[in-house]
Amino acid sequence: MATYPSIPEVKVVQAPANGNTPKPKRTCAHNQDIVNIGKYRVWLSELPAKSWVREKPDLGVYLAEPWLSVMGNIFTNGVSLKSGAPYDVIYIDWPDRGIVSVQCLIVVVNKVIEYLESGKQVEIGCWGGHGRTGTTTACLLSAIEHVSGEKAIEEIHSRYCKRAVEGVVQEQLVKDFHREFTI
Repeated sequence: MATYPSIPEVKVVQAPANGNTPKPKRTCAHNQDIVNIGKYRVWLSELPAKSWVREKPDLGVYLAEPWLSVMGNIFTNGVSLKSGAPYDVIYIDWPDRGIVSVQCLIVVVNKVIEYLESGKQVEIGCWGGHGRTGTTTACLLSAIEHVSGEKAIEEIHSRYCKRAVEGVVQEQLVKDFHREFTI
């Protein structure tokens, strides 16, 4: 019988130059978790597992490419396909642990608010339901509840998940959004 040397359980990981910390191991799962923002309820999700029972929102805001396959691999620039798609979708090509422009988030947050104000259900999701989902939701919270970016991040950590909004670049995006957003 062969013997193998033992390998210590020590990992040394250097933080990336962009200031984001390395991804921690998964410790939670998010499947249409309900978060209250102002008088509204929003569902927050990670990429769904095949075994999850899911309800259909009126609008899905999806921030990671695998959601496209969940939605049937159809992506348009606003062309109405009359395909019988189960619900409306906004897809943002947003890099993992990265950011998008404040202007992009302003457009999306305004559309989400429009759906919420008309009594419709909105779901926001990315791959793990933390960084991009948390950042978008913190911006939404800042807009609806008129709180600072810092307070919005703090509230998302409290109401949803402590891992929401990943790294300094996403935190700064929420703060920049708060400075530039007007309803």
